[in-house]
This record gives sequence, C-alpha cells and structure tokens, in this order.
Amino acid sequence: MMKPVLMLTVGMMLAGGCAMKEFSSSPLYSGSEEIFTGAVEDRVNLWPLAYWREPVGSVAWPMISWGKEHFALRPLYSQYKQKRKGEYDEFNVLWPVAQFDTLNDDYRFFPFFWGNLKKDDPYYALFPALWWNDEFAGVFPFFWPRGGGGGGFGVFPLFWSEWFAQGGFWHTLFPLYYYETYPKSDHSTPSDCSEFWTLCGLTGYERREGEFSHHRFLPFYLWDRGYFYSIPYSRYSSHRHIRNRILCGLAGYDANTNGIYETSWVFPFYYNDPKRTLVTLVYGRSKQDNAEWLVPFYYRDDKRFITPISGKTQHADWLFPLYYRDEYSCWSLLYGHSKDTVKTNRYFAAGLTGYRSGETEGGWIFPLFDKKTDADFAEKAAWIDAERLPEAITIKKDVTPAERLFGKTIDAPDFLLNDKQTYLLLVDNDRQLDGHIGWGTSTNRYKMNLSHERGNKLLFRYEGRRKVTFDVETRRKVRDEEKSETWLLGVLYQGNRTIDRIKGTSYACHNVLWKLWDWEQEDGNIALDVFPGFTYDAKTDGYRKVSLLWRLFRYENDPELGTAADLLFLPVWRSQARPAQE
Repeated sequence: MMKPVLMLTVGMMLAGGCAMKEFSSSPLYSGSEEIFTGAVEDRVNLWPLAYWREPVGSVAWPMISWGKEHFALRPLYSQYKQKRKGEYDEFNVLWPVAQFDTLNDDYRFFPFFWGNLKKDDPYYALFPALWWNDEFAGVFPFFWPRGGGGGGFGVFPLFWSEWFAQGGFWHTLFPLYYYETYPKSDHSTPSDCSEFWTLCGLTGYERREGEFSHHRFLPFYLWDRGYFYSIPYSRYSSHRHIRNRILCGLAGYDANTNGIYETSWVFPFYYNDPKRTLVTLVYGRSKQDNAEWLVPFYYRDDKRFITPISGKTQHADWLFPLYYRDEYSCWSLLYGHSKDTVKTNRYFAAGLTGYRSGETEGGWIFPLFDKKTDADFAEKAAWIDAERLPEAITIKKDVTPAERLFGKTIDAPDFLLNDKQTYLLLVDNDRQLDGHIGWGTSTNRYKMNLSHERGNKLLFRYEGRRKVTFDVETRRKVRDEEKSETWLLGVLYQGNRTIDRIKGTSYACHNVLWKLWDWEQEDGNIALDVFPGFTYDAKTDGYRKVSLLWRLFRYENDPELGTAADLLFLPVWRSQARPAQE
C-alpha cells in the first residue's frame, strides 16, 4: 500500500545522512580501527601539528589524516574502504553535500539522490521536487503509487486517495477526515467493513462484516454492542454479568444477569464483597482468610496476630525493638544469630558488628568494613596457578558421544565463588572465581576465570581478569592470560596490562591526560611520550633513543649500528659504525 511506504521512504531520505558511517563514532571519524605496522621507535610525535606511526598519519589534526583504509582532507574531501580490503568504495566531497558509495550503489550530490539499493530496482530523487522508486513516484507535493494493482493519488501531506484491484479504498484529508473500506475476505465483492474518523480520530466509527461495530467521540463517549463508556457513567454487559461504573470507576457495582448483587465500592472509602471481603479506610475483614484488622493498631487471622510493637505468627514472635525469635534466628539489642543448613550469622550491638561462618565466611563492622568469602574460595583459587589440572577434578571413563557433546567428561560440577570486601560503604575489593567444562567443540577443555575489582568508579578503579584453560586428557595447562585496567579520576590516569604466561608475552601502557604522559611496554621494550614532543625508547637488546621535537635534539644508541646525535635538525655526531649521512 502507498500510505506506509511513502511516509517511511520520505522520512528515510530526509534523515539518510545521519545513518552514514562517519556518524558511527564522531564527526572526526577516520575509518575502522587502524593496525600499526611500523616500529614504535620510528614514530614522529609533533601532535597535534603532525603525527606519524606507519601507516597512520595526521597533519594539523583533525584537518588531514590518512591510513590504510581512509584519507581525509577535512572538510573538503574524504575516502574510505568499507570492506577494509581492496579499492576505496566510498567518497565524500564537502560532506554531507556529496557522497558516492560504490559498495552499496548509493549516491548523492545534494539535492540529487540516485542509486540501486535493491537489485534491478533503481531510484532517483531531486529533493524535494522529484521522486521515483519501486513503490511510488512524485512531483512534489503530488505523489502516486507504482504497480501493485489499483491506483491512487496524494498531495503531501494533506490529501491521499488509493484504491485496490481486490476491492476496497481509502481517502484522507489530514487531520480532519479519514474513510476506508476493506475488501471481503474472499475478494468476491466489497464487504460492509469500513472505518471512518475525523478530528485526528477523536470521533468516528468502525464496522467489520457485522461481527464488530463501535462508535466513539473521545474522551466523552465510546460504544460497542457490549460496552458503553463516558466520563460520568459506563456500563458493560454480557450474557452473565452487568458492570456499572460512575465517575471513571471510582464508584460502581457488579451484578449477574439474574439481578443478584455481587460487589459495590466507593473508592477509596469502601469496598464490599459479601462473600469474601469488606474494606474501609481503617477497618476490614476477609472471610476467605478468616482475618480482621483495624489500621494501624492490629491485624489478626488464623496464624498471625500483629500490633505496632508486638506480634506472633506460626513460626515467630517479637516485641519491637527488644526481641525477635523464630526457628532459624534470635535477635535482641545486644546479641543475635541466624542459622540455616549451610551458614550462620552472629551479630552484636543491634547488628552493627558480627561474623559469618559456614559456606560464607567473614564479618562486618558497620559502616567501616564488611567481608563475605565463600569457604572454599582460597582452595580453588590456588588451582589457577597450577601447571596441571588439579587431582580433585577427575576424568570420567567410558564417556558416551552425548556426554562429550554436553560437557559431561569430568566429575566436577560448575562452580561460582566470591570473595567480597567493602570499606566505608564506598571502596570495594571484590574477587570472583568460576570453573566449568567447555561446550561443543571445546568439551575437552576445563576453563577457569578469576576477576578482580578494586576501588570505585569516581576516584580510583582497578579491574582485572585472568583466564586459564586445562586440557582434560593431558591435564596440562594450555592457556593462561591476564588483562587488567586501572584508572584514576576518570581520564586523569589510565593503565592497561596484558600477560600471556603460556606464550611468554606481556604488554602494558599507562597514560596521564591521554598523551600528556604516555608509557608503553611490550615484552620488555619501552616507549615513552611526554608532551610537548619528548620521546624515549629502550629495548631489551640495549637499544636506546631520546628525542625532543623529533630532531630538534635526538640521541640514539644502537648496539649494531653505534651512536648518533642530532641538534637543531643537523647531524652532529655519528660513530664509525654508522653511515655519515641518513
């Protein structure tokens, strides 16, 4: 039908620019994440005037930038590789004025739009004057549908008219008038199904082949064959019940069709169901629960009696605030305890201090300190440092294919353990440990994860995670990786660390206010940037380099090539092992 497709297409074309990939991060978008291929010690750091680390560079950032997947001379021109490989397939000129997307066959040079987003179904537009696509064509503000049978015509946004080959039509003069007839279900002849409304739908009617009919004049009046609604009075009737409402339901009554009274109410003062419940603002009773109450002085039923300071139930009794007791706990101002089958809590001074035992261990001094540790956390946390799968985890024999598929190859259930500490209700020191057999293609792997969080997100925060994997058959450790992130006062300081103990590799970086101070270490090799323009590099083989503003001053010592020094961009020293000119 023309009406939903037309409005949706117009909206998409008006807002199309906001869906562009440049908005996927910011107006300074520079392509997919670049992968540096050049050595870190060869970078040129004159940021923001100039920066280069192969293959990414910038001049007067963000005006000029380039990489393997993009080139931009902002705001005049930019080009991108959307597939990340191959040729450039998107070009922008004075964005968002002109864009040429050869990958998706979508083009514009405002106010012209053209392309072939659907196979063998081109579209064209001269905004807002001319429109042409598979659903409709138009010379603004006149529109008409294309294909699908029937016909139609529209004057955007006031008038629309459309009729269909299978019967039925609709007309509208927005927002005053709408009229529609529906085709009969067997498409033989037009049916008596129709809909009419005016004044944005506040008044109108709807009929559906004699099975459904209603009229409305909102918010004052709504009627169908079983229901009548208006603000002062409404009524619903069926073959069994009659429901009458007054003042939007604040008062009313229900009765069945033989006239027997059921319920009545005047909210919030009164509700009465003779078979079950009587409720007023302060007094009530319930025959169903054999209960009676007088708010706020008492509540009583077969098993409970409660007043503001004392009470008694089937399993507990209390005298507030002096005493509470049930079959699992006992509490008073000086001492209390609670106990179940797996854990016990004992607390003193009205619960301000105490300790835990059983499956959860620890204690608390409110509000200074709170500790909760699963009893076997330390034992299983030691497994993560083992070089072989712990003997406590045994391998099943005669494992069926179905058991292997669903990770039933070991005699060890999945576990999730916690060690949580809170100081001054503000600073956390939480650890979480889990272990489980792999699923699908990794059912011969037993995996453990240890996560650790400290501090809070406002001042200081540390988050770390260590992942360990054991081979179930050989019982040897095959993976041991650790990653962590630390930050102080948001962007003031941030640090990251990654360790792979199996491969023997490590990486760490720390920065203050982004590149005001930036330190990076990879497998013992160090690179340091300090604003403005100072760099230092050190490698495990003895290589050292110090520079200020690239070659305003630079000193470099290479164990193989010797020593070099530059001052004011001129070479002032080269050892005999180095060439005289570079």
